[in-house]
Amino acid sequence: MPVGALKSGADVTVCSVHKTLGALSASALINVAKNSRLSASKVKDSYHLLNTTIPSPLLLADVESCVRTLASDGKSIIDRAIFLNNKLRQAISKLPAVTIGTFEGSFKSDPTKTIIKIRGLTGHELSDILDTMRINIEKSTQKCIVVTTHINITDEDVEQLISAIEVIAREYGVFESTDGEAALARGCDDPE
Repeated sequence: MPVGALKSGADVTVCSVHKTLGALSASALINVAKNSRLSASKVKDSYHLLNTTIPSPLLLADVESCVRTLASDGKSIIDRAIFLNNKLRQAISKLPAVTIGTFEGSFKSDPTKTIIKIRGLTGHELSDILDTMRINIEKSTQKCIVVTTHINITDEDVEQLISAIEVIAREYGVFESTDGEAALARGCDDPE
């Protein structure tokens, strides 16, 4: 895994535990570094200025449960998420209209995330098509989508995403033919 933001020098981070640990929606943790330039009490005071005076006991209990689960079974949970992400990457990287992106820079990339581009579609278009198939992604941009294999992702979820990407790439994707001309993937299953 990449080095976390706090270990990289951030003073404060917010972790969306509903995305990473499978907590209920709208759940997050605020983490203050031990050597932060901001005091934890000031962060807490600022939080209370913006937050409700009656936090949801259900959300708090759910976040606590997720943190306990990660503390006790974290390594196996993360290893499984990485395994499923590698399975996804290996399956779709073989498709002619699909490009697996990489995170640029000197930072180590997150092995639970995959950047996917289907040539011929914008990331937003790909996201919209996946949405009609009831497949949620983490983020879309003009160029690509980002998928995260978090702890609630199952083998069946990954198989469903692989199948969806295969169908979308075949129906909408564009790939370079052997003579260098762009060819629509649709109808090109049998090379001439």
